[in-house]
Amino acid sequence: MKSITLYQTLEDRDNPDIIERDGPFPCRRSTAWLGDGYYFWDTHKQLAHWWGKQAYGKGKYIICVAKGIFDDSCWDLHGDGNHQLEFEQVCHEIVKKGLSSKKELLVPNVITYMKEQGIMKYKAIRCLGMDSISYKSSDYQAFRIFFSKKGYSYLDLRPAVQICLFTKGALSLNSYMVVFPDYYLENTFA
Repeated sequence: MKSITLYQTLEDRDNPDIIERDGPFPCRRSTAWLGDGYYFWDTHKQLAHWWGKQAYGKGKYIICVAKGIFDDSCWDLHGDGNHQLEFEQVCHEIVKKGLSSKKELLVPNVITYMKEQGIMKYKAIRCLGMDSISYKSSDYQAFRIFFSKKGYSYLDLRPAVQICLFTKGALSLNSYMVVFPDYYLENTFA
């Protein structure tokens, strides 16, 4: 178990007091990559800013921070090879049963299948969506350190790792509070 810092990006509706009182908030997008849940960026506040600008527009979003405990209740599809193999086995099972072709199989469908079958033993998922963020801006290029002068492969120091909690209190989530924009920090809400 280790302590983690998580960032959630929300639309700014000029209600920081309600956000801190009632947060975190579930994702309501039909295109949510990991299905229903409470989405956070793992460790890097810069990713929460990137998403805020993409999803809501510059100056139209709020970022909240929370603390949690990263433990065995999180299905770590980013950093645990055994968890990745487990996911792969479920994918094979779905294809073998004829519920989906390998070509049409989607990550949220695998997660939904596991929940419906009663085999989802985790309370959260951690993953990195490949090519999920554009690093074309110089802000993010600085976080790519190349392995060789050819410049093909690199170490990504700000990988776009997301954590989706299935329930509000998963991973012992606590200390949820607004950290951006700065003008909300100058006031007390509760």
